[in-house]
Amino acid sequence: MTSKRFLADLRAQLIKGDKKLEEKLLLDQWVYEPGLPANVARPDPQAFAAVDQAVTAYAGGNSTPAGFSDWTTAERLRFLNTLPRKLDKSRLDELAQKLRLNEAGNNEVLFAWLKLAVQNRYDPAIPALEKFLAMQGRRKFVLPLFEELAKDKEWACRSPNGFIRRSAQATTA
Repeated sequence: MTSKRFLADLRAQLIKGDKKLEEKLLLDQWVYEPGLPANVARPDPQAFAAVDQAVTAYAGGNSTPAGFSDWTTAERLRFLNTLPRKLDKSRLDELAQKLRLNEAGNNEVLFAWLKLAVQNRYDPAIPALEKFLAMQGRRKFVLPLFEELAKDKEWACRSPNGFIRRSAQATTA
């Protein structure tokens, strides 16, 4: 598929000669010109304000955010990825238990949690980590985890069936 063929198909199947619609969509600008066209949706700068406040509160010693289960994936990721990278076990326990992070059904959220858990050598996350690495093949998820595991092979050896140890050794050999 080329850009030219894509645009021709789009015009034939969706635009169907509607000049006003085509002018509004700025198709040629999106496909052929550098930068973003004038009709790009601009993000709301306050979209993550509540999440950022929750991060600040949690980092300051407050409890986990009550509305986490109602947040979008983007909000959950923002929370997990902006938490301090070093947390003590009690804070990690609270995150894992109250937010049920070891059982997260979204791979992006689970990855963000597991990366934080591995960085902190958080033993209760090992079963979830082992399961994730055994089932997940996407490089964007597994490579950062294996790289972090390789920094502390002794901790990686705590894996009950040795999968993490064997995988980390093979990845970094």
